[in-house]
Amino acid sequence: MPDNSKVPIAIIAKEVNEALISFVSTRLRAPIHVVTPERSYTKVRDVKLHRDDDFLPSREFFAKCVHPRPGWIYQQCLKYQVVLTLGYESLLILDGDSVIADRKFLDAGAVYYTPRNIEAVYDAYVRNVLGTEFSRAESFITNQMLFNRSLLVGMLDSRFGGVDKWVDHALAMLDAGEFSEYQVYACWALLKGGVRAMPMKVFRRLDLVRRTPLEALQKYDLVAFEPHHRGGSLREVRARFLYALGRNLG
Repeated sequence: MPDNSKVPIAIIAKEVNEALISFVSTRLRAPIHVVTPERSYTKVRDVKLHRDDDFLPSREFFAKCVHPRPGWIYQQCLKYQVVLTLGYESLLILDGDSVIADRKFLDAGAVYYTPRNIEAVYDAYVRNVLGTEFSRAESFITNQMLFNRSLLVGMLDSRFGGVDKWVDHALAMLDAGEFSEYQVYACWALLKGGVRAMPMKVFRRLDLVRRTPLEALQKYDLVAFEPHHRGGSLREVRARFLYALGRNLG
């Protein structure tokens, strides 16, 4: 098995959650970078904080992004820029509301998918930008991805006009479908990087079932708190039902 002891993690967080960062740092014993718009600090050891504007200037981005959800697209493009700028050959990107505890996600050679099939709008983007031969039925939108920088650079050079122009190209192609940073990269890596596709269990609404990450990670590979998403009694009942059965949510 490849040595993953030095693979760092970049957590992309709109809001700094020290409890989740500390959990990931302790369980995975990996160097942590946190990328956030906040002017913040952290008491968690061995964590480096970065402003997201240092990777992708937000004012310039929002001036040219006409998508109805520009902040959402910004977060996705930001992750590619973090991989390019930090310069590690392998870097795990993790969404800031999510936690994992298994070091298998730091091993090169695999990308992970959920039991859900990819939505047609995301597949359309892959087909139009990468090519139909890259299309996959699986959804690799799993709140995490281990990126190989050389593979990413190769994809951006080949399909997005190069590492200096790729953001403009990605935005220009939004009419072709919805962009997912994880789906696009995974589809490229599977065909060009010789990696394999592996299943994982995900539960994205841990905030609705009131369980700790430590408890939930006995059932799932990744769990996430999404308190800013829609709630309500029906969603809570559904979430608790799926959690009790150990079924995926998200």
